[in-house]
Amino acid sequence: MPTRISFYGIIESLLLGSFAAGFCAYWLNPEGYWLIAFIAMFLTDMAILFLILATIFTFKRHFKRAAVYSIFAILVFIRIFQPQQKLVQFKPDDLKILLYNLYFTAQTTLEGQNYLEKEWKNWKVLEQMDIVALNEQYAWLDSNNNPRMTLGAKQIYDKAFKLALPKDTGFVAGYEQPVFFNSSIKHGKIDRRLFWDITGYAQKRTYLIRVPFVYQGKKAALYVVHLASLGAVKPWSKEERGLKLLLSQYKMASAIHHKEVNNIKKILLKEKSPYILMGDFNATMHQWEYKMLGEGLQDVYLVAGQGNGATFSQKYPFVRIDYIFASKEWLPVSVQVFNHIKASDHLPLTARLRWR
Repeated sequence: MPTRISFYGIIESLLLGSFAAGFCAYWLNPEGYWLIAFIAMFLTDMAILFLILATIFTFKRHFKRAAVYSIFAILVFIRIFQPQQKLVQFKPDDLKILLYNLYFTAQTTLEGQNYLEKEWKNWKVLEQMDIVALNEQYAWLDSNNNPRMTLGAKQIYDKAFKLALPKDTGFVAGYEQPVFFNSSIKHGKIDRRLFWDITGYAQKRTYLIRVPFVYQGKKAALYVVHLASLGAVKPWSKEERGLKLLLSQYKMASAIHHKEVNNIKKILLKEKSPYILMGDFNATMHQWEYKMLGEGLQDVYLVAGQGNGATFSQKYPFVRIDYIFASKEWLPVSVQVFNHIKASDHLPLTARLRWR
């Protein structure tokens, strides 16, 4: 008699197959395999589910099935939890940097503005930073070359940080991702020539900037990037046709990411100074974007991270999509996410670095 395939068997096969495909997204170009890349966003959550299923099957004495789920889950956790270096003692002159995707739209409302002003006491840690880089904030120069900026950026600027201005200051200029330095760090102008058009897509610019700076007498460079957003519709959105819209916008973002990452990679390969790359990749560490941009660099959280490294979402942090990478000349001392700063849909990521 032919083998009868149960409904649960089909579901189980789809679940395991999806997991295997998502795990392979690390090596696959998202433009051609965007659906697999989409699955990869939830790979860590699936691994936790698999551990639960493995436990259930163990109690039911279905040991082979328990072993399969356990092996799949372990593959993900091996990728996530890499051996960390021994704890390094802090020094006062460590380079202290902070990355924050400070959601712009939320601050256009009166409620958002009041929140930022009221909750500044929770931001005191920002005043201890040497460098603060913001995603989804804007700065520009008016006709008199005076700096202007959105509210979140202005909060930091008003606390005596220096705004890194673009090279072309002779006209009204606007740019995303303002970078701030405290008075102890010498820095140059933001290189805005790294903006380029990506024709054929809704997003016409890649938000990548480079700022040269000097730390302890040595020249270095800071790159801040914001890869294309996955769109306004989130997996938990309750909008009509939410899933269809979500998949459509994710397919578009994947095509953009492919072009963005390839162009950024070419620029990074030409960099001659020790550098730091950080920003919102809109991709998890199970995806191609993470692999390509992190090649040859240290993911400082994997080296020296403390606590949960998830930066999104602020309410339910379950995934790491904001990263700080450093070239081999840097020694990561400490990395952590500040869960008490809740002015955005992301959480801020901070790191201490020093020269090796």
